[in-house]
This record gives sequence, C-alpha cells and structure tokens, in this order.
Amino acid sequence: MVFIISTAIGGQVTNVPNINIRNINFSITNCLKNKFEQIEFIGLDKLKINLYISGDLSEYCNCTGIKNIKYIMNKKEISAEFCIQKIYWETLPELSTEEKFAKYMYSSLLDLSNLIKKRLNKDGYLFDKEFFDRIVKESIGQLLSQADL
Repeated sequence: MVFIISTAIGGQVTNVPNINIRNINFSITNCLKNKFEQIEFIGLDKLKINLYISGDLSEYCNCTGIKNIKYIMNKKEISAEFCIQKIYWETLPELSTEEKFAKYMYSSLLDLSNLIKKRLNKDGYLFDKEFFDRIVKESIGQLLSQADL
C-alpha cells in the first residue's frame, strides 16, 4: 500500500526554541511509509493524509482532529485531513512537543483505521483493522522509544 503524508506547517508552533516538528514528522512518515510498502489491503491501495499544523503565521483549522475523509473507489484510495490547532501544544505539559506530536499522530491514525474499516466494509471489503493498528503502534512506539525524541 502506498502511504503518503503531506504536511503544511504554519510557522513556529510553540514558544519553546529548538522544537523541530519537521524532524519528527519526517521520521513518522518515513517509518510508516516503509512499513506499509510491502502490505496489501483488499480495496485499499493508497492512503493519503494531508496534515495541517497551525502556527504563528497560519491557522489552518478551528479544531484539532480528522476531517474530510473520502474514499475514491476506482483508485482504491482513502484521503483524509489531520489538523492540529496551535493551542494543542499547550495540553499535556508533562510531555515534550515531539511526544505530543507522536501521540497525536498515533491516536489519529488509530481513529482513522476505524473510519477506514467502516468505509471499506460498506463497499464489501474486509479491512484488517487490527493488523493496521499493530503496524501503527509498533512504528510510532519504536520512534517514541528512541532517545533523540
């Protein structure tokens, strides 16, 4: 399956210097892309996520979460938008910004798998949600356990 995450970052996301959302985003994207590359799901050949991260220059959304999910049956493609408001970074003060980002991606991908399953089941496809979730958990868990986060 082709796994794509395209990202727009609206400037500085926190007041903390040396926070690099781009690095953790790149790590998560590459890890997931590599893990899903050799996996096939019936009815799903491509998963495309547009990730919008609001910052001090651009505010992309008025709520944090998943929106605009659509399934293009003839392409066997799911596309979705993930959005993070600037105020999201003020939550969970005990976590670093990188950990908050990884947590957001983790929970959003698990939520998305529920939506994918519902959508594909509607068209008669059996989506292996548990397998998808396990790949997400292993991939992001592996990144969270690395010392450079």
